[in-house]
Amino acid sequence: MNRLLVLSIALGGLIAGPALAAELGARAPAPAPIVSNWTGFYVGADVGARVTDTTWSTTSWTFLGTPCTLNLNCPAAPVGITNFPLASSGNYGGIGARVGGYLGYNWQFAPSWLVGLEGHFGWGDKTVSQAGVAPAPLALVSFGFPPGAGDFTSIKTTWDASVRARFGYLVTPDFLVYATGGAAWQHVELSASCGSSCPFSFGATASPTFASMSTTKDGWLVGGGAEWKFWGNWMARAEYTFARFSNIGFNYSYVTVAPAVAATAGGVRYTTNADLDTHTFVVGLAYKFW
Repeated sequence: MNRLLVLSIALGGLIAGPALAAELGARAPAPAPIVSNWTGFYVGADVGARVTDTTWSTTSWTFLGTPCTLNLNCPAAPVGITNFPLASSGNYGGIGARVGGYLGYNWQFAPSWLVGLEGHFGWGDKTVSQAGVAPAPLALVSFGFPPGAGDFTSIKTTWDASVRARFGYLVTPDFLVYATGGAAWQHVELSASCGSSCPFSFGATASPTFASMSTTKDGWLVGGGAEWKFWGNWMARAEYTFARFSNIGFNYSYVTVAPAVAATAGGVRYTTNADLDTHTFVVGLAYKFW
């Protein structure tokens, strides 16, 4: 009798055991998914290209002391010179290499969203030139002269910087897409040269004249990119940004030395304005600190 009871209990345990274990397993909480941690400070370096697109316009002229704005209130053309004066503009576009660095802080929340603040500094050295003393050869043609030897204008871009916010979404725990925007700064150098055949001498001998200015212009920036955390705290990225810098003013003048007008005070003075857009494409590598 006792043996039959023990055998019945053992058989019941064998039958009920798997069912009980399955029930307990169903009630146990599932392990939490592993979420990559993007929160923290990081520092990185990038390399790429910067495309510049500048519209440089002559907004007004002063000839022999008489203002002339957009062909209004202009003095009579000197003898033998046609189409004087003619307001002009030129497009100066180029592409150059750029290297830079960046640092920032990310805050991951929700948990697939990210916000951050980032600072950038970059260096490039690109000069774009055109023949002619005023922007665009039209300014010289307006005097009836082709550009002479040594007559040119140029725009040079060097360092840039920005401070921007980032807002991103984690497509996977290790892959981020983001938008960015903020304040930007671009260092620009503008120059104009009137060579020995400068048309403003009107046939008289003139010494080569060079005028230049440099400024750091503030503007705004927007863009976006993607970032991949591929090995521990190392992060690789690809990014595009567009920046605009408006109203870069540059005034310069040349004194007329022709005998016919030597006794007349004045010369030719330009008031010009440049609007600069930049398109920057970079790839970068950064390390995030815990």
